Amino acid sequence: MLQVQIKSHSGEVFTIYGEGQGDRGVFLLEDPVGLMDAPLTTSWQQSTCGIGARMTGVTYEPRDVHLPLGVVCPSSPEAWRAVDAFARQAFSVEKESHIIVKSEDGTRYLNVRLFDAPQMDIKRDPGRAGYAATIFNLRAGNPMWQGEREVIEWDFTGKNFYDHIKVSNPGDRPLWPQWILPSPASIVLPDYDFDNGREQWVRMPFQAIGQDVLVDTRPDREEAVCAGHPMWLATLPDHFVHPIPPHTKDFELPIIVNPYPFADAVMQASGLPTRIPTSFIVASAKTLVGDFSQFDIETMRQWSNEDLASRIYSAAETAAKTLEELGAAVIATITAGALSLLLKGTFTVADKFFDQKAALVVQPEYSRPWGL
Repeated sequence: MLQVQIKSHSGEVFTIYGEGQGDRGVFLLEDPVGLMDAPLTTSWQQSTCGIGARMTGVTYEPRDVHLPLGVVCPSSPEAWRAVDAFARQAFSVEKESHIIVKSEDGTRYLNVRLFDAPQMDIKRDPGRAGYAATIFNLRAGNPMWQGEREVIEWDFTGKNFYDHIKVSNPGDRPLWPQWILPSPASIVLPDYDFDNGREQWVRMPFQAIGQDVLVDTRPDREEAVCAGHPMWLATLPDHFVHPIPPHTKDFELPIIVNPYPFADAVMQASGLPTRIPTSFIVASAKTLVGDFSQFDIETMRQWSNEDLASRIYSAAETAAKTLEELGAAVIATITAGALSLLLKGTFTVADKFFDQKAALVVQPEYSRPWGL
């Protein structure tokens, strides 16, 4: 069963097609334009002596929607004018409204605003007739239909230094996830290369208390926003380049708790490479999963900084064996004592180290309001 609704920029929701249509006196008329496939243009290149041409790129244009709506209220001219005003006020130039389509494929919506004046058919007095048809000329800056937003919460249990979060992308467009990172935290986020089946990582700087961070991996958005710290983004050394491909099902996306918060500063001060190799962090995290499996969280929360640091250092010694000379240089600098000081300077007490968490926000996009 297909249902089409409008959610105005002020939050009013009314149905224009399907079950409940006309609940506010507004109906979808025939021949709407621009609701189906997202508009696109392709670029092609042809050599001087070549045969044919090859495509060099694709651009998705803003989506223009011409939405014909009928306003019906035969009881009185005054009542009709009130319904007409309600329909007109549902759309604005300054603020976005939503066209919502519900079908067997789920709920999808398109963000739109007026880009040209509505065109009303006033060949006869609409107040006396109790009816008028108006074409609303709308534009969607993002031409893609938005699917249902899902927030997947992840908690550090003290054992899952290296863990996975199950994600899917049912849409026909690449999905660029968002991450919500409450403070304090020292997280390594995935930038998984699906084309080559290879783990890649973005190491987030340590987040002190109060530095809650929103990460948006979409290339045209600000990559990381930290409340109250406008320059926090400048400390981000890595960047996201890989989306989740269309029609990805139940993929286990990896995530890591960095056991060495602020350790890069120690490396730099020692004249070593300014950053601990990511491979060293990954190897350490995987080792810690096994080493900590014998402890319960209540026991771990009772540890002192020195207790926690000594166990992390033991995992670092194991990881160093896989990195030869560079691993030896790291382990010579990041001592158990240094780790204890780093933990005290970042999380204050070991108990806070086990409070880290994250949330993955995924919202698929579609070229059409249903199907695909």
